[in-house]
Amino acid sequence: MNQKNWNGKIWEGIYRSFDEVKSEDDIFSEKIWIKKYTELLENNLAVYENKSIEINNLSSFNTYILPLVNAMIEDKQKIKILDFGGGLGTEFLKTMSLLENSYKILFTIVEKKLICEIGEKYFRNYNGIKFVDKIPSKEQTFDIINAGSSFHYVDKWLEILEQLNKCNPKYLIFSDLPAGEIETFVTCQNYYGKKNPVRFWNINEFVQKVEKVGFKLIFRSKYDNGYLKYLNEFNQPFKLDYFSQLLFKSCNKLNY
Repeated sequence: MNQKNWNGKIWEGIYRSFDEVKSEDDIFSEKIWIKKYTELLENNLAVYENKSIEINNLSSFNTYILPLVNAMIEDKQKIKILDFGGGLGTEFLKTMSLLENSYKILFTIVEKKLICEIGEKYFRNYNGIKFVDKIPSKEQTFDIINAGSSFHYVDKWLEILEQLNKCNPKYLIFSDLPAGEIETFVTCQNYYGKKNPVRFWNINEFVQKVEKVGFKLIFRSKYDNGYLKYLNEFNQPFKLDYFSQLLFKSCNKLNY
């Protein structure tokens, strides 16, 4: 990170909206972001393609619950997943590493156009994964929609939630979500010299909004992403002690 723009804080300031944050160009199209996640993808691919009988590092279950939710689906022959803001396919590799071969996964990642182009290049010889730069139309349905470390970067998140709901998912997952017993606010994230607005939620407010669309919260856990010491820099009532991982089930599928 450019030390001239780094003051030791990941997040700075309390704002009411994204517009109040003096953000810069899209950080997710920056070379530093692309380089970081391309290197991560290359390392993960190397681990995944090593067909050793040993359980590989991608199968260490200490992150997203997406693979576990996959295992809950009764129809193991074909599971359709939409990964919103899924980056360069890390969760696809982890999911495939954790599940038995009887599962057929159809994995669609929604990302920026540039990320999609890079992902398509790396996964051109893989079946069951594709990259798209917009949420599919309502004619396409998914068993699971996963939003890992992505929703807090979306300004009009309620509109995105409505669009995702039109995909008629059985399950909706939010992982690495900055939500807890706080007041909802927007702050500025420092990312390698760039600034970007992000949203922190009151957990009850977030859950109510999602349930209003037609879901029921069935699982909630803390999510440890290693940022606790930075979260503690905020004062009350904005001091968030942990990130959250939430699993919702469609009210239309509660007896599924």
